[in-house]
Amino acid sequence: MTKHAFSLFLVCLVAIGFACPVARGDALHDQISILSDTDLHLGNGVMSGSGSMDDPYIISDWSIEVQAGIGIEVKGISVHLIIRDCEIAGNGRTSIGILLSNVSHVQVTNCRLTGLASGIFVYQSPTMIMDHNAISSCRRGIEGTESDGTTITGNVIVGAKEHGIFLWRCHDASLIDNRVTDCRNGIYLDSCHYDNLEGNHAENLDHGIFLWDCFDCTVVANVLQYCQLGLAIVHTSERNRIFRNSFIDNTRAATCDEMGNSWDSGYLTGGNFWGGNFAADLFSGENQDRPDSDGISDSPREIPFGNVDRYPLMEQPAVENET
Repeated sequence: MTKHAFSLFLVCLVAIGFACPVARGDALHDQISILSDTDLHLGNGVMSGSGSMDDPYIISDWSIEVQAGIGIEVKGISVHLIIRDCEIAGNGRTSIGILLSNVSHVQVTNCRLTGLASGIFVYQSPTMIMDHNAISSCRRGIEGTESDGTTITGNVIVGAKEHGIFLWRCHDASLIDNRVTDCRNGIYLDSCHYDNLEGNHAENLDHGIFLWDCFDCTVVANVLQYCQLGLAIVHTSERNRIFRNSFIDNTRAATCDEMGNSWDSGYLTGGNFWGGNFAADLFSGENQDRPDSDGISDSPREIPFGNVDRYPLMEQPAVENET
């Protein structure tokens, strides 16, 4: 090869290198710790951004192995930050994939986390967004403590040994279109108020959705399938609204030990779909005393202990957004 040809070859290699972005998970990085705004730089995995709402800092496309400690730790910052397209694997005992503590304006999106004690842990951090992450074989997939306004949407969580999603004292949270399978507990809320659980799919779990000491929450259009217990509203949980959910092939569909909850949204919106072929639909109307069918069972559905779905649905509601 001539000197000119060799130089041209090198130029082509450089051009190809700049033209092809690093594939997700291809770039190894040490564990990242950001404890102040001054830690947001390239050496800590920050690829771009200035920290404003329109130009957030970006941590992306890193592969991190965690034998102990935390993969990506973010504490006490006040700027806008997105963590995306990262892959974090741990030892399954004490490691945490992503820890967000005393921050705001942080989003975790499209990351893969596996083999961790906790995939994503949010502590005292309001308005966090966790969307479209894939979390597998962790003790807890996503957990939040005292973090109001949290948004958890479009995540897929498989094989959590304890909880797929666990929130404690997280008010005004939105849990939408998540899929949780093959875990001990799917979605577990403790002492949460005004949370919205909509369009989630919980399958093959001990407990699908579990609300403990929760008030004024909405549980709507979720699918609970192949669970030992589909839905539990217990331990002083009151003023919760539960309707248009689908209970399919669960050992026990639901239980509720407080009377102050609503298991339907009135006529004609109706209640929930309970599966099976035990209901009849020969009548219609608010009191089910008029001729002709209306898609609502003629008989109410009793729910232990002392609760009732007045308008059980005859057919499963359509799933608008399948994760």
